[in-house]
Amino acid sequence: MSLVPETPPAALPRKRSRPFRAAVFRGLGGFIPPLLTVVVFFWIFGPVKEWLLDPFERGTQWVIGKLHEQYVLKPDEATSGTATIAGTAYPVSGDTLLVNGHTYIRVGDGRFVPNGLFQVVKEHKGDQVRTWYAADICREYADIAYMKWYYVLPAFLALFTLFLYLLGKALAGRLGQFVWGHIERLISRVPLVRNVYSSVKQVTEFLFNQRELEFTRVVAVEYPRKDCWSLAFVTGESLLDVTEAAGEPALSVLIPTSPMPITGFTCIVLKRDVIDLNITIDQALEYIISCGVVVPPHQLQLALRQKNESQRAKKASARLAEQLKESQSSRASAAAAADGRSDLGSAPAAATDGQPDSESAAKKIV
Repeated sequence: MSLVPETPPAALPRKRSRPFRAAVFRGLGGFIPPLLTVVVFFWIFGPVKEWLLDPFERGTQWVIGKLHEQYVLKPDEATSGTATIAGTAYPVSGDTLLVNGHTYIRVGDGRFVPNGLFQVVKEHKGDQVRTWYAADICREYADIAYMKWYYVLPAFLALFTLFLYLLGKALAGRLGQFVWGHIERLISRVPLVRNVYSSVKQVTEFLFNQRELEFTRVVAVEYPRKDCWSLAFVTGESLLDVTEAAGEPALSVLIPTSPMPITGFTCIVLKRDVIDLNITIDQALEYIISCGVVVPPHQLQLALRQKNESQRAKKASARLAEQLKESQSSRASAAAAADGRSDLGSAPAAATDGQPDSESAAKKIV
């Protein structure tokens, strides 16, 4: 059986170069990832701002406003020219009150607010501030002076981190576990809420639990059919009944779905059917979220090396086939040349054999 193919493979058509299209797609590849990152962050930030930041900001604004209300003066008795405060009468010029060298402005509810506070709010809201109540002016001042995002966000993060730390320390103690256990039992009695809560709790415990098995072990399992592999996270050992029925060790795994790995399927697989992967949990999540586009660098290098080796093997086999073909062609040419030389050698021999007959015929004639 010959190793040389009867007909050489047809050459692949050369792709036409399209620099404009390639540049556009390259630009999309560079622009879309940061855009989607920003979109995802804004999508997450919307509920966080609505349910956490805004209440925190309103509460802080109310507290600061209440602190500034202590500087508001409420006259016991006021006339067109004087205002009695704590038994002492002070002169009033229009809406301006002078107390111990400090200036106060009369507002809509008849009370007097400090002039500096009033002027800051008036600068942002206009003359209509004179008709406001003193408490509203104090809250507005707190919003203008203190509710800057570069003040609110760091303060919120610091307080929220402190809250999580204190909650974690409380839940680590017996009293905290006892109280939290009662709260969870109450939640489990609400029909619809208990289903959602149990699902969310399982996912959060999987993501934030500190057990090494759940954080570092990424495997591949044959799912949903044979010869079709899916990434999975090992969540623990199998159920005892399943292990006894199988007669060998088994594992519980979570098979996440793309592109949102917070949901997936829980399966029990035999330990011998699991392939441990040399990738981290973050690399596995990137691979799942990108639907297989983002491959871990070391895995990509291995694939490229195998591809290069395969291409070199194909080129070597092609060269070998070409050399065999050339060798067979040269042997065929040599055989043809040898046959030609043998034909040429037989003609002179025939001429030599016929020469004595002609000489004998000439002798007879003579």
